[in-house]
Amino acid sequence: MKNDNDLQFFEKSYTFLKSLWSELKHSKEIYGKEDSKTLKRYYSAWLKGEKYFSYAIYYTALRQMHLLKCMREGMKILDAGCGTGTEAIFYGLSGADVLGIDISDTRLKLAQKRKNYYEKKNNVKLKVNFSLNNIFNISGLFDIIWINEAISHIHPYEDFIKLCFNRLKKGGKLIIADTNKMNPVFFYRAKKEQKRSGGIITVKKEHKTGDDILYAVERIFTIYQIQTLMSALFKNIKLYPIGYIPFFFYNIFPNITRAIEQIVQYIPIIRNFSGSYILLCTK
Repeated sequence: MKNDNDLQFFEKSYTFLKSLWSELKHSKEIYGKEDSKTLKRYYSAWLKGEKYFSYAIYYTALRQMHLLKCMREGMKILDAGCGTGTEAIFYGLSGADVLGIDISDTRLKLAQKRKNYYEKKNNVKLKVNFSLNNIFNISGLFDIIWINEAISHIHPYEDFIKLCFNRLKKGGKLIIADTNKMNPVFFYRAKKEQKRSGGIITVKKEHKTGDDILYAVERIFTIYQIQTLMSALFKNIKLYPIGYIPFFFYNIFPNITRAIEQIVQYIPIIRNFSGSYILLCTK
Protein backbone atom coordinates (compact mmCIF):
# COMPACT_ATOMS: atom_id res chain seq x y z
CA MET A 1 0.00 0.00 0.00
CA LYS A 2 1.16 3.52 -0.75
CA ASN A 3 0.01 4.83 2.63
CA ASP A 4 -2.10 4.13 5.71
CA ASN A 5 -5.16 5.58 3.99
CA ASP A 6 -4.93 2.99 1.21
CA LEU A 7 -4.46 0.25 3.79
CA GLN A 8 -7.55 1.38 5.69
CA PHE A 9 -9.76 1.10 2.60
CA PHE A 10 -8.15 -2.18 1.54
CA GLU A 11 -8.76 -3.72 4.96
CA LYS A 12 -12.39 -2.57 4.96
CA SER A 13 -12.98 -4.26 1.61
CA TYR A 14 -11.00 -7.38 2.50
CA THR A 15 -12.90 -7.83 5.77
CA PHE A 16 -16.24 -7.68 3.97
CA LEU A 17 -15.10 -10.08 1.25
CA LYS A 18 -13.88 -12.60 3.83
CA SER A 19 -17.45 -12.85 5.12
CA LEU A 20 -18.55 -14.16 1.71
CA TRP A 21 -16.92 -17.53 2.43
CA SER A 22 -19.51 -18.32 5.09
CA GLU A 23 -22.35 -16.95 2.95
CA LEU A 24 -21.28 -19.08 -0.03
CA LYS A 25 -20.85 -22.21 2.06
CA HIS A 26 -24.28 -21.80 3.70
CA SER A 27 -26.08 -20.32 0.69
CA LYS A 28 -28.45 -23.29 0.38
CA GLU A 29 -29.80 -22.75 3.89
CA ILE A 30 -29.95 -18.96 3.40
CA TYR A 31 -31.40 -18.67 -0.12
CA GLY A 32 -32.61 -22.12 -1.14
CA LYS A 33 -31.32 -24.72 -3.57
CA GLU A 34 -31.68 -22.92 -6.91
CA ASP A 35 -30.35 -19.56 -5.73
CA SER A 36 -27.47 -21.35 -4.04
CA LYS A 37 -26.57 -22.94 -7.37
CA THR A 38 -26.68 -19.52 -9.06
CA LEU A 39 -24.44 -17.92 -6.43
CA LYS A 40 -21.93 -20.77 -6.37
CA ARG A 41 -21.82 -20.83 -10.17
CA TYR A 42 -21.12 -17.10 -10.19
CA TYR A 43 -18.27 -17.54 -7.71
CA SER A 44 -17.14 -20.98 -8.84
CA ALA A 45 -13.49 -19.91 -9.19
CA TRP A 46 -13.46 -18.58 -5.63
CA LEU A 47 -14.71 -21.90 -4.26
CA LYS A 48 -11.66 -23.93 -5.28
CA GLY A 49 -10.56 -23.82 -1.66
CA GLU A 50 -9.96 -21.39 1.19
CA LYS A 51 -6.44 -20.51 0.04
CA TYR A 52 -7.59 -19.67 -3.46
CA PHE A 53 -10.49 -17.73 -1.98
CA SER A 54 -7.99 -15.65 0.01
CA TYR A 55 -6.01 -15.04 -3.19
CA ALA A 56 -9.12 -13.97 -5.12
CA ILE A 57 -10.45 -11.58 -2.50
CA TYR A 58 -7.00 -10.02 -2.05
CA TYR A 59 -7.04 -8.79 -5.65
CA THR A 60 -10.73 -7.90 -5.49
CA ALA A 61 -10.05 -5.72 -2.44
CA LEU A 62 -7.25 -3.99 -4.33
CA ARG A 63 -9.86 -3.04 -6.93
CA GLN A 64 -12.59 -1.97 -4.54
CA MET A 65 -10.39 0.24 -2.39
CA HIS A 66 -10.07 2.73 -5.26
CA LEU A 67 -13.82 3.32 -5.20
CA LEU A 68 -13.88 3.60 -1.41
CA LYS A 69 -11.17 6.28 -1.61
CA CYS A 70 -13.43 8.37 -3.88
CA MET A 71 -16.68 7.73 -2.05
CA ARG A 72 -18.44 10.00 0.42
CA GLU A 73 -21.58 9.33 2.46
CA GLY A 74 -24.73 9.55 0.34
CA MET A 75 -23.00 9.56 -3.04
CA LYS A 76 -24.95 8.06 -5.93
CA ILE A 77 -23.19 5.07 -7.47
CA LEU A 78 -24.11 3.11 -10.59
CA ASP A 79 -22.89 -0.49 -10.57
CA ALA A 80 -23.02 -1.38 -14.28
CA GLY A 81 -23.30 -5.14 -14.73
CA CYS A 82 -23.85 -5.79 -11.03
CA GLY A 83 -24.38 -9.56 -11.29
CA THR A 84 -25.50 -11.01 -7.97
CA GLY A 85 -25.08 -7.68 -6.18
CA THR A 86 -22.00 -8.18 -4.01
CA GLU A 87 -20.34 -4.83 -4.72
CA ALA A 88 -23.60 -2.86 -4.80
CA ILE A 89 -24.41 -4.22 -1.33
CA PHE A 90 -20.90 -3.51 -0.02
CA TYR A 91 -20.97 0.09 -1.23
CA GLY A 92 -24.45 0.44 0.26
CA LEU A 93 -23.14 -0.81 3.60
CA SER A 94 -20.41 1.83 3.25
CA GLY A 95 -23.01 4.60 3.03
CA ALA A 96 -23.65 5.05 -0.69
CA ASP A 97 -26.93 5.28 -2.60
CA VAL A 98 -26.45 2.51 -5.18
CA LEU A 99 -28.23 1.43 -8.35
CA GLY A 100 -27.17 -1.97 -9.67
CA ILE A 101 -28.16 -2.79 -13.23
CA ASP A 102 -27.92 -6.10 -15.09
CA ILE A 103 -29.65 -8.02 -17.88
CA SER A 104 -29.94 -11.29 -15.91
CA ASP A 105 -33.29 -11.68 -14.16
CA THR A 106 -32.03 -14.70 -12.21
CA ARG A 107 -29.01 -12.87 -10.82
CA LEU A 108 -30.97 -9.76 -9.90
CA LYS A 109 -33.63 -11.70 -8.01
CA LEU A 110 -30.81 -13.29 -6.03
CA ALA A 111 -29.18 -9.87 -5.54
CA GLN A 112 -32.39 -8.60 -3.94
CA LYS A 113 -32.48 -11.60 -1.59
CA ARG A 114 -28.86 -10.97 -0.68
CA LYS A 115 -29.63 -7.32 0.03
CA ASN A 116 -32.40 -8.43 2.41
CA TYR A 117 -29.99 -10.87 4.05
CA TYR A 118 -27.34 -8.19 4.66
CA GLU A 119 -29.92 -5.70 5.92
CA LYS A 120 -31.09 -8.21 8.51
CA LYS A 121 -27.54 -9.30 9.35
CA ASN A 122 -26.36 -5.72 9.94
CA ASN A 123 -29.68 -4.30 11.21
CA VAL A 124 -29.67 -1.52 8.58
CA LYS A 125 -31.82 -0.28 5.72
CA LEU A 126 -29.68 -0.03 2.60
CA LYS A 127 -30.14 2.53 -0.15
CA VAL A 128 -29.51 -0.13 -2.78
CA ASN A 129 -31.81 -0.83 -5.71
CA PHE A 130 -31.52 -3.28 -8.59
CA SER A 131 -32.83 -2.74 -12.11
CA LEU A 132 -33.38 -5.37 -14.80
CA ASN A 133 -32.54 -3.29 -17.83
CA ASN A 134 -30.27 -2.64 -20.78
CA ILE A 135 -27.46 -0.38 -19.58
CA PHE A 136 -28.09 1.93 -22.55
CA ASN A 137 -31.52 2.79 -21.11
CA ILE A 138 -30.10 4.23 -17.92
CA SER A 139 -31.03 7.77 -16.88
CA GLY A 140 -30.06 10.14 -14.09
CA LEU A 141 -26.72 11.47 -12.89
CA PHE A 142 -24.17 9.69 -10.71
CA ASP A 143 -21.14 10.59 -8.61
CA ILE A 144 -19.42 7.30 -9.44
CA ILE A 145 -19.94 4.69 -12.15
CA TRP A 146 -18.36 1.34 -11.26
CA ILE A 147 -17.69 -1.22 -13.99
CA ASN A 148 -16.08 -4.41 -12.68
CA GLU A 149 -15.39 -6.96 -15.43
CA ALA A 150 -18.32 -5.64 -17.45
CA ILE A 151 -16.85 -3.38 -20.13
CA SER A 152 -15.50 -6.56 -21.74
CA HIS A 153 -19.15 -7.58 -22.30
CA ILE A 154 -20.93 -4.30 -23.15
CA HIS A 155 -21.31 -3.53 -26.86
CA PRO A 156 -20.86 -1.16 -28.57
CA TYR A 157 -18.31 0.00 -26.04
CA GLU A 158 -17.77 3.38 -27.74
CA ASP A 159 -21.41 4.32 -27.13
CA PHE A 160 -21.20 3.03 -23.58
CA ILE A 161 -18.19 5.21 -22.77
CA LYS A 162 -20.06 8.27 -24.07
CA LEU A 163 -23.09 7.27 -22.00
CA CYS A 164 -20.96 7.02 -18.86
CA PHE A 165 -19.45 10.45 -19.47
CA ASN A 166 -22.90 11.99 -19.92
CA ARG A 167 -24.30 10.25 -16.82
CA LEU A 168 -21.55 11.49 -14.52
CA LYS A 169 -21.86 14.65 -12.49
CA LYS A 170 -19.12 17.23 -12.92
CA GLY A 171 -16.10 15.88 -11.07
CA GLY A 172 -17.64 12.40 -11.09
CA LYS A 173 -15.56 9.24 -11.38
CA LEU A 174 -15.74 6.38 -13.87
CA ILE A 175 -13.90 3.40 -12.39
CA ILE A 176 -13.18 0.42 -14.64
CA ALA A 177 -11.68 -2.82 -13.35
CA ASP A 178 -10.97 -5.65 -15.78
CA THR A 179 -8.40 -8.12 -17.06
CA ASN A 180 -5.48 -7.08 -19.25
CA LYS A 181 -5.22 -8.40 -22.81
CA MET A 182 -1.41 -8.17 -22.66
CA ASN A 183 -1.33 -10.82 -19.97
CA PRO A 184 -0.83 -14.16 -21.81
CA VAL A 185 -3.00 -16.15 -19.38
CA PHE A 186 -6.04 -13.90 -19.77
CA PHE A 187 -5.46 -13.46 -23.50
CA TYR A 188 -5.59 -17.25 -23.93
CA ARG A 189 -8.69 -17.59 -21.72
CA ALA A 190 -10.50 -14.88 -23.68
CA LYS A 191 -9.72 -16.51 -27.02
CA LYS A 192 -10.84 -19.89 -25.71
CA GLU A 193 -14.18 -18.48 -24.49
CA GLN A 194 -14.75 -16.61 -27.76
CA LYS A 195 -14.14 -19.81 -29.72
CA ARG A 196 -16.54 -21.72 -27.48
CA SER A 197 -19.21 -19.02 -27.95
CA GLY A 198 -18.82 -18.84 -31.72
CA GLY A 199 -17.38 -15.33 -31.89
CA ILE A 200 -16.63 -12.12 -30.06
CA ILE A 201 -20.14 -10.64 -30.38
CA THR A 202 -23.24 -12.69 -29.53
CA VAL A 203 -26.91 -11.79 -29.01
CA LYS A 204 -28.96 -11.93 -25.81
CA LYS A 205 -32.59 -10.93 -25.25
CA GLU A 206 -33.73 -7.87 -23.31
CA HIS A 207 -35.94 -9.30 -20.58
CA LYS A 208 -38.73 -6.71 -20.65
CA THR A 209 -39.09 -6.10 -24.39
CA GLY A 210 -37.57 -9.17 -26.01
CA ASP A 211 -35.29 -6.90 -28.06
CA ASP A 212 -31.87 -8.14 -29.07
CA ILE A 213 -28.91 -7.03 -26.95
CA LEU A 214 -25.43 -7.26 -28.41
CA TYR A 215 -23.15 -8.98 -25.92
CA ALA A 216 -19.35 -9.11 -26.18
CA VAL A 217 -17.59 -12.31 -25.15
CA GLU A 218 -14.46 -11.50 -23.11
CA ARG A 219 -13.57 -8.60 -25.42
CA ILE A 220 -10.75 -7.49 -23.16
CA PHE A 221 -8.40 -4.57 -23.80
CA THR A 222 -4.73 -3.91 -23.12
CA ILE A 223 -4.11 -1.27 -20.49
CA TYR A 224 -3.01 1.14 -23.20
CA GLN A 225 -6.02 0.46 -25.42
CA ILE A 226 -8.43 1.24 -22.60
CA GLN A 227 -6.49 4.40 -21.66
CA THR A 228 -6.60 5.60 -25.26
CA LEU A 229 -10.35 4.98 -25.49
CA MET A 230 -11.03 6.95 -22.33
CA SER A 231 -8.71 9.84 -23.20
CA ALA A 232 -11.07 10.93 -26.00
CA LEU A 233 -13.49 12.21 -23.32
CA PHE A 234 -11.71 12.12 -19.98
CA LYS A 235 -8.66 14.32 -19.42
CA ASN A 236 -7.80 13.10 -15.93
CA ILE A 237 -7.02 9.37 -16.04
CA LYS A 238 -5.08 7.28 -13.54
CA LEU A 239 -4.02 3.68 -14.15
CA TYR A 240 -3.37 1.10 -11.44
CA PRO A 241 -2.13 -2.25 -12.82
CA ILE A 242 -2.38 -5.22 -10.41
CA GLY A 243 -2.08 -9.00 -10.45
CA TYR A 244 1.37 -10.22 -11.40
CA ILE A 245 1.88 -13.22 -9.16
CA PRO A 246 0.28 -16.62 -9.96
CA PHE A 247 -1.64 -18.51 -7.31
CA PHE A 248 0.90 -21.30 -6.81
CA PHE A 249 3.45 -18.74 -5.56
CA TYR A 250 0.89 -16.82 -3.48
CA ASN A 251 -0.22 -20.11 -1.94
CA ILE A 252 3.28 -20.74 -0.54
CA PHE A 253 4.46 -17.19 0.14
CA PRO A 254 1.42 -14.89 0.57
CA ASN A 255 3.25 -12.11 2.43
CA ILE A 256 6.20 -12.09 0.03
CA THR A 257 3.75 -12.06 -2.88
CA ARG A 258 2.02 -8.96 -1.54
CA ALA A 259 5.36 -7.20 -1.08
CA ILE A 260 6.48 -8.05 -4.62
CA GLU A 261 3.13 -6.88 -5.98
CA GLN A 262 3.75 -3.40 -4.58
CA ILE A 263 7.13 -3.16 -6.32
CA VAL A 264 6.66 -4.64 -9.80
CA GLN A 265 3.72 -2.40 -10.70
CA TYR A 266 6.19 0.48 -11.02
CA ILE A 267 8.61 -1.33 -13.36
CA PRO A 268 7.70 -0.05 -16.87
CA ILE A 269 8.15 -3.27 -18.88
CA ILE A 270 6.58 -5.59 -16.31
CA ARG A 271 3.55 -3.37 -15.62
CA ASN A 272 2.41 -3.92 -19.23
CA PHE A 273 1.67 -7.57 -18.42
CA SER A 274 -0.37 -7.18 -15.25
CA GLY A 275 -3.23 -9.63 -14.83
CA SER A 276 -5.73 -6.82 -14.44
CA TYR A 277 -6.04 -3.08 -13.95
CA ILE A 278 -8.10 -0.33 -12.39
CA LEU A 279 -8.68 2.79 -14.46
CA LEU A 280 -9.90 5.89 -12.62
CA CYS A 281 -11.34 8.55 -14.95
CA THR A 282 -12.52 11.93 -13.64
CA LYS A 283 -15.00 14.10 -15.55
